[in-house]
Amino acid sequence: MRSTRLVGLALALSLLGTAGSYAQVALPGTPNLGAGTRQFQAAQPMPFPFPFPLDPGLVRGDDGAARQPGTDAVTAVRFLQNHGIPPSLYLIDPADAAGKLVRVDLYDFQPANPTAEGRHLADTLRALSEQAIQKISKKKLYVLLSLIKDLSAEEAKATSTAFPEMKQALAARINQVLAMDLPEDKDFAGLGTDAKPLQQAIEERRALLDKLIAQAEVLPAETPQAQQAKAATLAALREQASQLKTLDFAEGGAPLIPHGLYNIVRSMPEPALTAREWEALFESYPMGRSLWEMRIDRLWRGALSGKGVRVAILDTGIDKDHPDVAGSVFDEANFTSHRYTEEVTAPSGDVHRVGDADNRGEHGSHVASTVHAIAPEAEILNIKVLDAEAANIPDDPKHDMTQTITAIYDGLDYVLKYNRDIQSGKRAGQPIDVVSMSLGLPSSNTQYSGAQRDLLSRKVKELADAGVIVVVAAGNEGDNTARRPGMEASAVTVGAVDHFGRKASFSSNRSVVDTETNTFYDVPTVWAPGTDILAAKYDPREEYKDKDTKGLHQYMSGTSMATPHVAGVVALLVGAAKEQGVTLTPAQMQSLLKDSSTPVAGENPYARTGGGIIDPDKALQLLRERYGKPSVAAAQGR
Repeated sequence: MRSTRLVGLALALSLLGTAGSYAQVALPGTPNLGAGTRQFQAAQPMPFPFPFPLDPGLVRGDDGAARQPGTDAVTAVRFLQNHGIPPSLYLIDPADAAGKLVRVDLYDFQPANPTAEGRHLADTLRALSEQAIQKISKKKLYVLLSLIKDLSAEEAKATSTAFPEMKQALAARINQVLAMDLPEDKDFAGLGTDAKPLQQAIEERRALLDKLIAQAEVLPAETPQAQQAKAATLAALREQASQLKTLDFAEGGAPLIPHGLYNIVRSMPEPALTAREWEALFESYPMGRSLWEMRIDRLWRGALSGKGVRVAILDTGIDKDHPDVAGSVFDEANFTSHRYTEEVTAPSGDVHRVGDADNRGEHGSHVASTVHAIAPEAEILNIKVLDAEAANIPDDPKHDMTQTITAIYDGLDYVLKYNRDIQSGKRAGQPIDVVSMSLGLPSSNTQYSGAQRDLLSRKVKELADAGVIVVVAAGNEGDNTARRPGMEASAVTVGAVDHFGRKASFSSNRSVVDTETNTFYDVPTVWAPGTDILAAKYDPREEYKDKDTKGLHQYMSGTSMATPHVAGVVALLVGAAKEQGVTLTPAQMQSLLKDSSTPVAGENPYARTGGGIIDPDKALQLLRERYGKPSVAAAQGR
């Protein structure tokens, strides 16, 4: 799948319009835990969706020319959209010897709003014939985008008008690149080569949905059950129609959320769009880029959604009211409430600790929304074990490592007891199948073996021995490091790759010495997307109703972000195994993920025994080969 992407250029959409380079900021909370995350500043807010035309009157464009607001913007954005160019592109910074990943945003949705780079790219391509556009190679597009990025930055300088030489030189260089014809470069980008524009495909689908809604509205519903079913059907159809209106820049659109993408995939036949159109559609959504990279749509179309699977997320807490996780959290537990140490003095003179234990958190909500985006029908158990984001806890208790380890241990033990209570009949419901932990202990990169397991690693192994699949972040400290319990051999440990399938520079990975057997084993077990992941943005005021797509989401990077990708895929695979009547052990899941993974770009396959980048579709095929009903029957001699 990755071979189809641009060389040095991943066509990946973003709904956050960052015009500058990444600026790393500290994650709110303790530097001791860090929760496996590197977070980058979000961009300027995108206007809330509203219908065209915009307010009357003329405005000045990037080129200083007066134009009718909205009109030229829509034309430019639809031109890019119809030629298969998503709202943002990734490239490798040519000025960075290490190959730094750079996101260049081109346009936003609702209203159609091209960035300076997007307008330049549209103007550059519109000056060419369609035949010439279709012959642009991937390498040429890469260079054009780099030059356009530099040109836009030059125009934004206050001295641009007084000293136009650099602008003129860059513009001349763009024309020079366009005029170059290298016969040996046949790796075309395929711009504008689809049989019909994506916009037309969306319009056709939207028209069909409008007809279905009209038909459903007049259907008789004589019983309460029928009325409930009708209302649910209409709600699903209307939500899907509103999502498509947003993609088509039409009136009546709604903020894009990953669950809307899931509904579209499940209801639209794959042949309805070309592969390039599907990719552009996916990358229009938050989480859509990595969902497409993993080709989760193949599992969704196979009726896999995580239904009947329960995932416990140990983190800073989850806001279950965020639209990206709404309806997925079935229960909660908080093991940090003892740290709420605001003191009040009662009339008697006694001093009491008070404070509301908040089960929500920014990091945990981002992680949970990723799991929900991949496995939208899996149920989530919110276990708050980190309180770094809590406002009413003094710094010292937040950074108390003993209390932190105790809270994480208690959270893991809660899962173990939860399942035992279900098995004994003390508790109703289904047991927890998967645990996701985007966290790790600092300064824990030491030799390791069974006898040297730390408290948390022993508890992870105890869960694994009980059949629970534990997915853990490897850490963000780079090569030859790994945070405990991300070194635990019985866990599925996760490293992060970027959108070119390369190991993220911050991602931990190492060989671990088992002094009992005198052998090495490598962590992470597998790798997953963990760079610039666009998922839920937590609002402690819970003011989500009037937020647009950008206001609902934010970018984060880290093995924390890669871990829920794997946990969500594991939930889908656990569900597929249950359909086969098979309960996968943690060791079997490790083997499935590793054996079906694809190599990390630029890595020597002989250098490590760990797995590569997860490939959910291949993992599903391997699962059915190994554990499908025919194989089971054959093994039993039937």
